[in-house]
Amino acid sequence: MRAHATTNTSNQQNPLWAKGKEEGWLTGPYESPAWFTTEIALFRGAKPGPPPSMKGKGLGLFNAGSKLAFDEWTGLFTSPDSDKLHAAAGIVNSVAGKTVGSSGGEGNVAKGITVWHFHSSPKKADAFAQKFIEHSEPPFDSIISSGAITEPFFAKPYKVIDDITLEAKLPKA
Repeated sequence: MRAHATTNTSNQQNPLWAKGKEEGWLTGPYESPAWFTTEIALFRGAKPGPPPSMKGKGLGLFNAGSKLAFDEWTGLFTSPDSDKLHAAAGIVNSVAGKTVGSSGGEGNVAKGITVWHFHSSPKKADAFAQKFIEHSEPPFDSIISSGAITEPFFAKPYKVIDDITLEAKLPKA
């Protein structure tokens, strides 16, 4: 499966974008500073599948290189220490995978790791993104020294305005 971290808001097939245009909270085209093509490989959270409604909460898109094999990185990302880090940052769910391409824009990482973190609030998403970009204090300084993530770093926090799940689009078990 491949996922793109950018969306064409002029596509009226997406009911969320159509609703946003009608209600006036979405104006003009949405343009992310970069997009990443990702082979989704793991989901971490309380239960499989999308989290409960994230309306009013935070979402962060994170991308970096990595010197580790993806399976080795996954072991670190799902470790008990990582669980503590994610809980402290208000991360309720995450989706991650190998970055296999990018737009060449800001944060260009042709190969590396892409993670979408679902945060309990926009404020927490913003704080986590800032710490990730600065990466000078624990735990990011030691994560970087291990080679788990490397330059260049990309982080973009968002506030979720509305949330819908298109059940028909979800993979079937």
